[in-house]
Amino acid sequence: MVFLLPVFFFALFITYRNTVKAFIKKSAVAAAIIVIIGLPWLIRNYILLGNPFWPFLYNILGGSVVPEGISGSLSFANLFSLQHPLRFFLELFGAPVGSLSAASFVNLPFSSILIAAWLAAAVVFFLPVIIGLFAKSTRWRYLICAWIAAFLAVTVLYIMSLGIVSARFILPAAPALAILWAFGFDSILRKLGSISLFGVKAAVAVILIVIGCIFVFSAVESAKTVVAANAWPAYSADFGWIRENTPQNSLIAYRGQCLSYNVHRLSSYDLSKADYVWVNQDFRLEPISVVEPEVLQKVEQDFTRVYSNERTGTVVYRR
Repeated sequence: MVFLLPVFFFALFITYRNTVKAFIKKSAVAAAIIVIIGLPWLIRNYILLGNPFWPFLYNILGGSVVPEGISGSLSFANLFSLQHPLRFFLELFGAPVGSLSAASFVNLPFSSILIAAWLAAAVVFFLPVIIGLFAKSTRWRYLICAWIAAFLAVTVLYIMSLGIVSARFILPAAPALAILWAFGFDSILRKLGSISLFGVKAAVAVILIVIGCIFVFSAVESAKTVVAANAWPAYSADFGWIRENTPQNSLIAYRGQCLSYNVHRLSSYDLSKADYVWVNQDFRLEPISVVEPEVLQKVEQDFTRVYSNERTGTVVYRR
């Protein structure tokens, strides 16, 4: 949320630009509230991770835990991968970590057709945002764009630092995207409504299509919730073993985002600092966690196997 502060104070300035005294007073009150709410989290990050903004600015401020995939310095080269915008769009509309392969373990009839329909619905549903960005009727355009740009900057910084993309950083800008979507949708209906009776029918058709898209997205999210709720408990014995048999300050070598939440331990893909290594070569709930053969060979050389579960395929190694 730190990235939104310039936009917030800019909005305050626009609102109170004719009364400087009021602007200063409102800014001081807002700043005090922001510090009271945000400072404990920054202190918490510094104590646990050695960096109040972790994983951001690790290249400058350092930290006690190396973020997954961190490079020696901020790299502009990371921005020129065509996979990033595609993964960003897919994750924005619900694909886990921006990968359709994350759903490969779910056996659905006509899965390719369903995925194609979902992609088409996502593109159609996003069009009003693009139209709203350029529509003449859009109000507060610069403020809305600044709001969105602030959190896109977070995403860009994350890509430059780690070489991976995550759409979750844009979620605080979801209201701004919704406003653009509303202006764009209104613009579409106005243009269709001005084209005689056919335009009215077309407007009704557009509304029905949007309702259909919303239904599709709701159904997909509901299905994801049910599938995830039923899939994660299969690994409860693995998670429980780590919680019960490893020190709380242990660092688990793991590439991904989900393990830490389940084992209550910090994780990093840096083998040189890891105390334990989680390996599951068929962990389809988070495909990115699968270990490369050469890395697995190094793990088996430098670590000792202390736990294995034939049913789930999970193996845990200790240094």
